[in-house]
Amino acid sequence: MTASITTVKGLDPNKYDFDMSLNDPNMGFLGFQGSNLRLVGTAKYNGNELNFEAPISVMRLEIEMKPDPEPDVAKINKDAMMPTVKEF
Repeated sequence: MTASITTVKGLDPNKYDFDMSLNDPNMGFLGFQGSNLRLVGTAKYNGNELNFEAPISVMRLEIEMKPDPEPDVAKINKDAMMPTVKEF
């Protein structure tokens, strides 16, 4: 299977940009997200190659801050935090 994420038809991918939030209170998260996207590709099934397309309403990569697990860091700053990808 081969698949790509691209913009919806009629939207120039060269002019597309993700929305980025650095704790913007109006967006309510830390990270980036995109909309107006679609997944397109090809797959083989029973020896036949099939084309497929599926809409992506929202794709988000959200970051959260967690305590840093490194003991050496804790010696310097017991309250040290590190960014991690937030699970959903």
